[in-house]
Amino acid sequence: MHYFDPNGDSVSVFDVCEAYQLLEAYYNVDGWVRERPSNQRRMESIGCQLARIGYSSGHRTVDLWLDADEAKADAQFCSDDENVRFVYFKKVLEWRLPIEDEDRAVIDRIFTIDAIERRNPDYFPVRPWRAALRPDHEWWAADMPAWMVVRPWADASQATSEIHTTDEGQPTYFHSYEAATQKAKSLTEELHASTQGSGAQSAHRPGS
Repeated sequence: MHYFDPNGDSVSVFDVCEAYQLLEAYYNVDGWVRERPSNQRRMESIGCQLARIGYSSGHRTVDLWLDADEAKADAQFCSDDENVRFVYFKKVLEWRLPIEDEDRAVIDRIFTIDAIERRNPDYFPVRPWRAALRPDHEWWAADMPAWMVVRPWADASQATSEIHTTDEGQPTYFHSYEAATQKAKSLTEELHASTQGSGAQSAHRPGS
């Protein structure tokens, strides 16, 4: 038997039940998960609903916080535990449950950026600022997608000459418009000084 979510992902109903049981184990308040809409309507816990359909996890244990290599090794033993993680963290996002750093590591591994923002637009932190180079060769302060901070570019080749980066090729970001503006001003002055007298302006990008 399979459960089909609205996005077309096929997951065993047993994996869904296990994920919901774990959600209640970790997020219950006085025995039930208040954030789950069905719990609010029925005024009963997930455990009551699972008992009604006769579900029991038996001796099954699922480690929710495996990294990519551990999950891959786990899958070699025909384990469906990754499906449990998928359902578990999908609901963590949709129900806006508290998220710890270890949760973020798994969420970032399992879901795409678009999928995360679709399920929980508040997942990523406040949008930071960056110093960006305009076509007229003036640096200016621009807000940047927060996921660029959470998931920086893997290597310098993915960076662009239009964004100020560190010596390692990662985006430099600032927590305020004023700080980004100050950096943009100094970068513009450096750029103009480097091109003064040459008759041309290049998209020089100094490291921080």
